[in-house]
Amino acid sequence: MAKKYKINRKFRFEGKDYWIHADTEKEFIEKKIRKQIELEDGRKKIDKNMLFKDWIDEWFVTYVEPTVSVDTAYSYRNVLKNHVLPVLGTMRLSDIRPLHVQNMLNNMTARSKKMLKRVKQLTDNALEDARRNKLLIENPAKDVVVPKGSESPRRSITDYERKHILNVCQYHRGGTFIYLMLYAGLRTGEVCCLKWKDVHFDESYIQVESTLKRIGKIEGVTKTEAGVRKVPLSKPLRDWLYPLRKSAFEYVVTKTNGKRMDFSAVQSMWRSFKHDLNIDMGCETYNDKVLPPYRVASDLVMYCFRHTFCTDLQDAGVPLNVAKELMGHADVSVTAKIYTHGTKRSLDAALNRMNEFHRVYNE
Repeated sequence: MAKKYKINRKFRFEGKDYWIHADTEKEFIEKKIRKQIELEDGRKKIDKNMLFKDWIDEWFVTYVEPTVSVDTAYSYRNVLKNHVLPVLGTMRLSDIRPLHVQNMLNNMTARSKKMLKRVKQLTDNALEDARRNKLLIENPAKDVVVPKGSESPRRSITDYERKHILNVCQYHRGGTFIYLMLYAGLRTGEVCCLKWKDVHFDESYIQVESTLKRIGKIEGVTKTEAGVRKVPLSKPLRDWLYPLRKSAFEYVVTKTNGKRMDFSAVQSMWRSFKHDLNIDMGCETYNDKVLPPYRVASDLVMYCFRHTFCTDLQDAGVPLNVAKELMGHADVSVTAKIYTHGTKRSLDAALNRMNEFHRVYNE
C-alpha cells in the first residue's frame, strides 16, 4: 500500500508542474531543493555543448527563413556573419551575459543607428527563441541598450556636386546608371533590371516592375508592392536616353559585354566613377591614381542620387502622397522623413514667400 504523506504540493519549473510529497515542512523544502538542482543540472547538460553559432544555424532555418523574403534573409545572414558571429559565435549560449552583448554594440558606434538596431534585434530574437526552447533561463540581450551610433549617409547632393557629377556622366560608362537614379529615383537593383521595353518615350514614363535580388543575382519583384510604379520621364532623362534607344541590348544599362549588371559590377562602376569625379573636382593624379586630399565627400554614396530625386520633387512642389508613389515607398512616413530634410532651395523659397508676406502685410 502506497504511503500517505501529510504534505502534497507542486511547484512550477520553466512552465511545468512537479509534485513533492513529504511528512514535514522541512522535508518538503529539502526535496524541492534537490529536485530543482536535478532539473537545473539536466538543463545545463543541454546548454553546455551548444555554441551560439550552432544555435544561429538552427534558429535561422527554423525561425527566419520561413518568415521573410529571400533577399531579406540574405541581408540578415550577412549582418549576423559580419557583426554578431565574430564576437559571440564561439561562446556557449549559457556563457553569454548582457555585458557581452552590450560591449559588442558599444564597439560598433561607428556604424549607423539603423545597423545597430538591426544587430540588436537579430541577437535579441535569436536569444529569446533559445530561451523559449529551454536552452536559456533568461535572454541576456533583452535589456541591452542600443548606443547612439553614427548618422546614416542619407543626404542629397549639393549643387557643386551635381555640376561635376553631370560633367563626368558625359563620358563615363556609368552615366546612364547615375541619370536613372538622379532623375527617376530608381533603386540600384531596379536600374539593373530596367529593359528598353519599360521605357515609354511616346507616353513619357518608365515602368518599374522588377529589381535585382542580392542572393543568386536573380531578378524578382520590386522591394515592395508599391515598388511597381510608373515614373515620369523628365526632360533631362528623356534627352539622355532617347539617343540610346536603338541599343542592341535588352537592358538599358549593361556590362561592357552587353550582359545585365549585377551588384559587383555596380560597385566596380561606382569606384571608377568616384575616381573620375575626384579628378573633375580638381584632384591631382600620379600614374592615373588620384592623390589626396580627395575632393569627393566620404558620405557621397549612390543612394544620395535617389535621395536627391525625392528632394527635387519637394522643391518642385510635388505633394507628399504623389512623391510616395513615385519613390515606390510602401509607407508615406518613409517619404516624409526625406521631405523634412529641407534643401537650401526649399528653405530659400520659404524665406522669399515669408518676406513677400510680411512686405504685403506691412504696407
